Amino acid sequence: MHRYHRQLWLFLTGVLLVVLMCGRTLASEENSVSKAFASVAVEGGRIEWHPQTEVGKLKLIVVGPQGTYYEREFPSGRLPFFEGLDNKGERFPDGACAYELHLMPLSEKKQQDNLPAGRAEGDTPVAKIAEKQAQKQSGAFLVQNGLIVSEEATIKMEMPLDKETTSHSFGNPDHVINDDVIITGSECVGFDCAEGEDFDYCTQMYKENNLEVCFVDTSIGTFATNDWKIQINDRASGGPSYFGIWDVDGNRRPFTIEAGAPAHSLYVEDFGRIGLGTSTPYVDLHMKDGDSPTIRLNQDGSSGWAEQSWDLAGNETNFFIRDVTNGSKLCFRIQPDTPSNTLCLRSTGYVGIGTWTPQANLHVLAPDSDSGPLFLVERTGGAQTYFSVKDGGDVELFKTIGEGSDRNLKKNIHPVDTSAVLAGVVSMPVSTWNYKVDADDVVHMGPMAQDFYAAFGLGNDDKHIASLDASGVCFAAIQELNKHMEQQDKMIRKQTEVIQRLQEQLTQLINNIETSKSARD
Repeated sequence: MHRYHRQLWLFLTGVLLVVLMCGRTLASEENSVSKAFASVAVEGGRIEWHPQTEVGKLKLIVVGPQGTYYEREFPSGRLPFFEGLDNKGERFPDGACAYELHLMPLSEKKQQDNLPAGRAEGDTPVAKIAEKQAQKQSGAFLVQNGLIVSEEATIKMEMPLDKETTSHSFGNPDHVINDDVIITGSECVGFDCAEGEDFDYCTQMYKENNLEVCFVDTSIGTFATNDWKIQINDRASGGPSYFGIWDVDGNRRPFTIEAGAPAHSLYVEDFGRIGLGTSTPYVDLHMKDGDSPTIRLNQDGSSGWAEQSWDLAGNETNFFIRDVTNGSKLCFRIQPDTPSNTLCLRSTGYVGIGTWTPQANLHVLAPDSDSGPLFLVERTGGAQTYFSVKDGGDVELFKTIGEGSDRNLKKNIHPVDTSAVLAGVVSMPVSTWNYKVDADDVVHMGPMAQDFYAAFGLGNDDKHIASLDASGVCFAAIQELNKHMEQQDKMIRKQTEVIQRLQEQLTQLINNIETSKSARD
């Protein structure tokens, strides 16, 4: 408590100086225990109290800067006074002093002597007479250059100025001012505040070791009661220097600014935009740093989950996401000057590469100026290209392509009229041609999709021919041709047998003729 006595005394000093500069007197509240019963006069460097009515014994208590203390009793008829010396005869230091002048209670004998008169006026109890006699008034005055220079400034001070709580060894008393306080100058609070303090532009200064400003909420019931404090620097020797806000009830410090933090480490601009390292935030959150400004996402394992850290950062080479925990791999990167819409994810689930309006799960739109592959799959060494979609639309595969033809994937399975398919193939025009995007020497052969669709009705439209459908047509036509060939083979076998019999009969006939001719000869 003694430390706060000192701070309150310093606060009172500022109040008194303001009062003296303004030339006004703050009237004390009039009640039964602090009503002024003596006028105050300052003359010749000393202060005197002049009771307005006949009084008994008086006791004067004065406290001043640096714990100085003075106490003296004055018998009835003797004017109380103070000349700036403490009880040891040492001069009070310059500054504001507080006093209390007590009208001592009558002795028990005098109370009994006054009792009949009191009872005649209304049977007043002895305790009431003693209460009426035991009055005090309080106030303050100023010591300057060892002399009392101010006129009385009666500031109400509800404080016990007894020697046990206000002696030099125990510091200054608490000062309670039950009124508004206005200080038109600056104020210094703390053990190390000195006479002639240089405030510069400070309106209020706190000056000592272990600086704390505490907020103690005494609310009751359902009102919020949490206590807070502002702490300046760590208490421990060798501890860090910081400005911190403590949640006292929670015993934690949620806000800290370390000494040496760069200018504009946190800057909230008038539009609500926040700057980190800049006083001119251009967007809602603007982070500025000389080398790779970075945001770290750190799961520290305190909730039972495995530790994992990620960095989001950017510099002149790329914007990247870094897997800090697993070797700081850069798993996502964007190079500066990357074209707009390079990668677009839409609410439909469609992904656009080069387009903001993808029309499929993956829609790639390449600029006309790009002559490289539209899609490329190769090994990391680059020795072999496995899949490539070229600029002209050609698709190249290192090995095979498999199209889904599992029976379990199919429905509405019906046999095919292979004779009709063969007839369609026979009647279908087949041409050689070039794609318009190809050079003239790149020649292809095949039917037109319109003719194929008209003949067989296969596929999604008449603009494309699926390789599986073309294969199916070929299979059906081959089967029909095979039937024709089997029929022809059967006919040929029959004809061969007839020819063979005819040949045998002819041979027999020739042999008979030759035999008859020989017999005649």
